[in-house]
Amino acid sequence: NLIFRIELRSEISEEELSKFLKRCDIQYISPSPAKDSSLSYRVSLAEKGDLGEITERLLRYGQESKNKTFFNAVESFEPIPPEDKIGEKLAERPLEGDEVAYLDVELWRMEISRLNDALKGIRKFLDERGGEVTDQIITRSFCLMRVKIDEGIVHELLSFPEVSCVDRPPRPNYFRPGELRISLSEIDTGSPPDPGDPAIIVLDSGILSGHPLLKKGVGDTISLFSEYDGTDDVGHGTMVAGVALYGDIKECVDTKRFHPPVWILSAKVMRAVIDPKDGAVHSSYDEEKLLETQILRALESFTGRYNNARVVNISFGDPALCISGEKQQSMLASFIDELAHEHDLMFVIAAGNNDIIDFPDKYPHYLCENDGECRIIDPASSIYALTVGSITQDYISYEAEGSLVPRWGYPSPFTRTGPGLNGMIKPELVETGGTIPYTVRTHYLMETAQTGIVVVNPRWMEEGTLLTTDYGTSLSAPKIANYLARLCKRYPGHSSNTIKALLLASARIPGDRPEPLNANVSYIPTKAAEPIYNIYGFGQPDLASAVDSNSNDVLLFAENTIKI
Repeated sequence: NLIFRIELRSEISEEELSKFLKRCDIQYISPSPAKDSSLSYRVSLAEKGDLGEITERLLRYGQESKNKTFFNAVESFEPIPPEDKIGEKLAERPLEGDEVAYLDVELWRMEISRLNDALKGIRKFLDERGGEVTDQIITRSFCLMRVKIDEGIVHELLSFPEVSCVDRPPRPNYFRPGELRISLSEIDTGSPPDPGDPAIIVLDSGILSGHPLLKKGVGDTISLFSEYDGTDDVGHGTMVAGVALYGDIKECVDTKRFHPPVWILSAKVMRAVIDPKDGAVHSSYDEEKLLETQILRALESFTGRYNNARVVNISFGDPALCISGEKQQSMLASFIDELAHEHDLMFVIAAGNNDIIDFPDKYPHYLCENDGECRIIDPASSIYALTVGSITQDYISYEAEGSLVPRWGYPSPFTRTGPGLNGMIKPELVETGGTIPYTVRTHYLMETAQTGIVVVNPRWMEEGTLLTTDYGTSLSAPKIANYLARLCKRYPGHSSNTIKALLLASARIPGDRPEPLNANVSYIPTKAAEPIYNIYGFGQPDLASAVDSNSNDVLLFAENTIKI
């Protein structure tokens, strides 16, 4: 196989490039990362011939007037250097001496018959050289092998044209379940926030305000049900409130410091209902009252008594109200926009969890498809609210070791995607919300493996542990709520628009992304970048950058009004 890359001097769409190459009997494969990030490369595959012949053919064909637009964008044709195929982790930590290690070998995703031939050739080579293939997987977007080899084989393997990257396997920071059994005597719970510190209103299933890790940060609880108090009988609200209070609970565990920086005001708008068929506990709204009325009552109750209430977290939605096609915004989402405007409140809403989860076979393609099944669900289409999707975190439990999980920073298999109304960017932000593992050899989802993020345990008394793990965009959203409240604390008196702008300006789309989301958005047309923005929005925020400047990163902002 003759695989080469084309260096581009200007922007050209993937579609135009693919059509031009196809006329020359050349298959376009994918964008290609380069060591120099300022360069834009595309990788192509020719049926036969050497690079000189191919270049001559392309030059001749490019001289035709109808093809000159494309050809003016091309800088050069060249083979892919072996050093550009070395992954970041392997470059940072090369194999040393006689070290034999497990490595991941990624092949260019060619047509299946050619790919199978390439795999057979590589397997034969490794057998002859004393290497070993321990696993492999082929999906619609990638082909990956896990191999056990030494340094000498690595250098030879990099010369195979079909090989796109060799790297050390991703290694999340494993934690042992015992770490969740941290006792109060081991940690510093600090003092309650100052009375005037910002407060986050959490609209959910209530809260277990007596939880040892929550009680110093809970300012007030109310219930919108006349027959219930604000106690959480589902467990969801307690986990959401814990994330809203601390942000990154895993960091609190690592430092053994649980110092609440903000206040939590909890409103119970959902209650537990037991399914008579299977005994499962579900959450339900008040059947007699409008949810809009309940939310209004909760906000009026809190904002009327606490002038430090600045942020509202909503980690629920209606799967029936999926924003796709020509569907209109729900009344609840529209109502939230009114409340945000009238009360100068910042709403943070979870994008919702999808039930498709065709992982790993069609991951992440099913998130990008236009049938609407994975689109955000209302009230996440609220224009003034920040909608939050989920990406994977950098740790999982030892129980999940050996299972296949998306890399750190990849979209969580369950996240929902945009766009929002009229094509607006939704979700605006992403944060870590856990993942779902898959065991390649046994082909089943490992529901018991702890691959969620660390949260406070609503069943701490029954289970004897203060912490547990769970996953969902429900837990990504309150992290953003925590950041907004901390920014309010750092910059008191500034408007909601300024606070949101500071956080959005700090956001960056993760650099490591799965195909077909790994194109450089700086070098592709806006239309081609839409799938990336629909999943990541503006990216994952960096609270440290949003809060302050440093010697290399200066933060300047001004606040004013303009006439419309």
